[in-house]
Amino acid sequence: MQTKESYIYTLVLLFLFAIVVEVARLFLSNPSLNKRFGSSSLCGNIVKSLAKSLVFFLVISGCYLLMLAVMTYSTGVFIVVCAGSAIGYMIGKALEGREAVVQDNGYSLHSIKG
Repeated sequence: MQTKESYIYTLVLLFLFAIVVEVARLFLSNPSLNKRFGSSSLCGNIVKSLAKSLVFFLVISGCYLLMLAVMTYSTGVFIVVCAGSAIGYMIGKALEGREAVVQDNGYSLHSIKG
């Protein structure tokens, strides 16, 4: 039997998990990763590809787990997962825009993505 406290605890965990999955998804699709962790050696490229593949696996697994949670047809779970994904998207885009502000060794307000 499910108690009210365990249901609230589950909703909080699903909310946080949705945020993490969305930020990781945006992090994976960020093209500046190739520049930042770029390496011209074959070994460096293999390690980078393996790391990106691992993050991709974790993101896809997380998305499927969130989908299974939503398929319980609980309105609370649906709302929390959607809200967590929206907040995660907002955080990910804010972090992405923050990266765009810093250029080489100076700051430019014209490079902020909107």
